[in-house]
Amino acid sequence: MAEPDKDAVEPDAVAEEGSGDKKKKGKMGLLLVLIPALLLPAIGGAWLVYARYPQVAQAARSIALIFGDDPTQPEEEAPVEYGEFTQLEGLIVNPAGTEGTRYLMISLGLEAPSAEVFAEISRKDIVVRDTVLKILGTRTVQELSQIETRDRLKTELRSAINGVLTEGEISRLYFTQFVLQ
Repeated sequence: MAEPDKDAVEPDAVAEEGSGDKKKKGKMGLLLVLIPALLLPAIGGAWLVYARYPQVAQAARSIALIFGDDPTQPEEEAPVEYGEFTQLEGLIVNPAGTEGTRYLMISLGLEAPSAEVFAEISRKDIVVRDTVLKILGTRTVQELSQIETRDRLKTELRSAINGVLTEGEISRLYFTQFVLQ
């Protein structure tokens, strides 16, 4: 028997190598078609939004209106109901720690559900003013100058005034003048 030639190539091996190259070329061709097919719509959509954003946003709002939702409109809040008002004017107090060199000039707006409360405030005007001055006189200039603490100060003043009243109460208190010198 003759020995097979080691350098000889078998025909089956040549056929397999050729089909492998065709498979690789087929996959590359598929990728070359698939990538643009996926990227072009995405790029086109991005350009459309970039170039035509106001029109796209308007269309989205109109679609929302058709279905009853308007995202640009805030939710409706219940209207605030106000009562009767009166004002305590001309209150001047020296803040704590100033030794008379600084002062706070303040006027307060008082709100109550009915005017009957103001009749009691009028009768007890001296006591109400003294109560307000006592509270404000315990505050330092730094405390009075911080806007963040004013809501707490309003709550404290309202509670103190309501402690003097017996026939009703103040529902809200407003600073109508607040001058710190």
